[in-house]
Amino acid sequence: MTRTLLIAALAILSCCQSTSAEDSEGVAFLRKHYVQLLKFKDSATFKDVGFGTGGPHNRWLTDLESVRKTNNYERNERIALGDLLNLGMEFLKTHGAENDYTKFARKEIEKVIGPDVMETAAEVHQEKGKTLDKGDQDEKRRTATFRDASGTFSVVAIFKGISNGVITLQRVDDDREIKVPKEKLAADSQKWINDYIAETRK
Repeated sequence: MTRTLLIAALAILSCCQSTSAEDSEGVAFLRKHYVQLLKFKDSATFKDVGFGTGGPHNRWLTDLESVRKTNNYERNERIALGDLLNLGMEFLKTHGAENDYTKFARKEIEKVIGPDVMETAAEVHQEKGKTLDKGDQDEKRRTATFRDASGTFSVVAIFKGISNGVITLQRVDDDREIKVPKEKLAADSQKWINDYIAETRK
């Protein structure tokens, strides 16, 4: 009798695990974007341009908004998706700082995502504490928000160099290179370039 009950329990457990695996698409999406948010919420680029078009984090926002419109997930996953969007907007207002709402939202999201996300979150914080190698440090130093003189266009990009008065930039969001005459840039962007060049020549 005991053996029969044990086999039945194992069968039920196996069934539940199988169903969980089948329904994991929404959870996997939420977990991925939740961890991404934890990674970039304290970054200089997020504090500078947020989810702005052309910035490196705009894709995060458009991905969530696109999935939200499809309405293909379970009810609890859809609620968590809304919580995640609100969490991103709150971090935008607080410049990545935690407050009572962000703590509440994170708890609600983690109820849906599952306990293993806490290990992933711990990895995020551990990763933030690692020392950047020389190449990463150099790329970080060369990354800035560049604006045009009219003030209508801005892009987060890596400064690649200048030749004959033409600036080469590599967009952070899609890695495309763009070239623009230096005089077409806003005064603060030109100053940033001048300061960077002066710094590297020391």
